[in-house]
Amino acid sequence: MRQESALAEAFSKLQERLESQEAERETKREEHRRQMEEMMKAREANREYLRQEFMAMMQETHVQASIQQVIVGYKPCIIFVVSNSTHDFSDQN
Repeated sequence: MRQESALAEAFSKLQERLESQEAERETKREEHRRQMEEMMKAREANREYLRQEFMAMMQETHVQASIQQVIVGYKPCIIFVVSNSTHDFSDQN
């Protein structure tokens, strides 16, 4: 009887230990899942930040290209302002 009692007690302790280990594993799985979720959120936030930075750079590049097109396409012209002058420019060469 005493041996059966000792075996039953040992079995009970082993069962408690297994349940405790399973609870620890479950806690670790939950922590890992939570960390993965946080990492994915951070990754998505980084991706969005980089997308916005890229779009801003593209827009800036587009604006600079437009300005360069205006500068290259600009042909200077000379504007003469004629006032009430009696000077005749026709016979000057």
